[in-house]
Amino acid sequence: LIPTASITCTGTYIVQQADLDNGSVTNIATATDGTITTPVTSATIPASQAPALTVVKTSVDTGYANVGDVLDYTFVLTNSGNLTLTGTTEVVDDRIGTISCFVGNFVPGTSQTCAGQYTVTQPGIDAGSGTKRASGRNGTIVSPPVSLTIDATQAPALTMSKSSPDTSYAAVGDVLTYFYLVTNTGNVTITTSVSIADDAINAAGGTVTCPALPPTGLMARTGTLTCTGTYTVTQDDLNDGSVTNIASPSTPNPAGGVVQSPTSTVTINATQTPALELIKSGSVDLGVDGVLGEGDLIRYTFTVRNTGNVTLSNVSVTDPDATVSGGSITLAPGGVDTTTFEATHAITQPEIDAGSFTNTATVTGNPPTGPPVTDLSDNPNPADGGPDDPTVTPLLATPGIVIEKVADTSALSNPANVNDVITYTFTVRNTGNVTLSN
Repeated sequence: LIPTASITCTGTYIVQQADLDNGSVTNIATATDGTITTPVTSATIPASQAPALTVVKTSVDTGYANVGDVLDYTFVLTNSGNLTLTGTTEVVDDRIGTISCFVGNFVPGTSQTCAGQYTVTQPGIDAGSGTKRASGRNGTIVSPPVSLTIDATQAPALTMSKSSPDTSYAAVGDVLTYFYLVTNTGNVTITTSVSIADDAINAAGGTVTCPALPPTGLMARTGTLTCTGTYTVTQDDLNDGSVTNIASPSTPNPAGGVVQSPTSTVTINATQTPALELIKSGSVDLGVDGVLGEGDLIRYTFTVRNTGNVTLSNVSVTDPDATVSGGSITLAPGGVDTTTFEATHAITQPEIDAGSFTNTATVTGNPPTGPPVTDLSDNPNPADGGPDDPTVTPLLATPGIVIEKVADTSALSNPANVNDVITYTFTVRNTGNVTLSN
């Protein structure tokens, strides 16, 4: 190599991971011809450092349904940069927290796998799904976040127990009280109002009243709510013998539609007290001659009253000593009939002689259930005091007697002599209406 001349040589160096980690490559060179060596010269080439992490999040669990269910997650962290990461490499999950995944030198292009668990809470079920965001982290190096959503299996459900403090009823207008204990037996918190359909109360124009839900809603599995309703007894209820009503609670389903429980039924029996009252009045019909005599009629009228609490059907009157007219009728409680039934009795001579005629009628009716009810007639005179006094019809006695005397003089002499006989005939006639004795 002549003086002032130069020669260019070339060389190559393969970058090592350590060079990237160090941030540059500096190499030192000298030239020599074997006897003469140049001074040392160096060159530094800086590295283009690009540290990076990526994370992939997976789970074998596809759903959850209960508080306390444990969801298992797998996190695969990859050093996707060009620098070796040192120290602790971890996963930061917004629900699980920080998971220490790897401690040591994390070489580019390699991956580390770690696991985490999350215990399901009620808000997670109420939300309908759980989306967990996670990132990998090594010091200041943070990976882009990833998300994984697992859907909840929501199963809203209600049950109800219906009760009443009332054990019976006996009158129209009685008020029956019902309590409805609604329990949230599903796995989601109920936050919308609960309503109760009760067939009897609703049909009567009433509603069941439920209090407002607690501010946090009706707790899943155990939350309860007590509603109240009242029903006013009708005559039909007394006649039927019981009130049976069917109820069911409902609330809107967060997923659409309505959540409705099985029905609950309560039956309250009526205290039925069927009863009748019969008042019998009699008056004498003297006929065209206006004089009481055998064959004249006693005419009876009847007042029939339903004194019980149920409607009676086939109500009829019988009288063993009179001819009764009038068909059977139906009487509601408190109902009174004064026109349907009449009766007549033909007066006999012994009855006139006795001065009065006494007899009793019977009224019979059929309640909705059970055997017929009867009542013996009472007379219309309250002063008699008894509940079933017979009806006594006075028969006015008008005694009378006349005598006719006829003389038979056919045996007399002409002129008459002492001891001639005159024969007398007497005709005695009872001109009254009673038999005369002695």
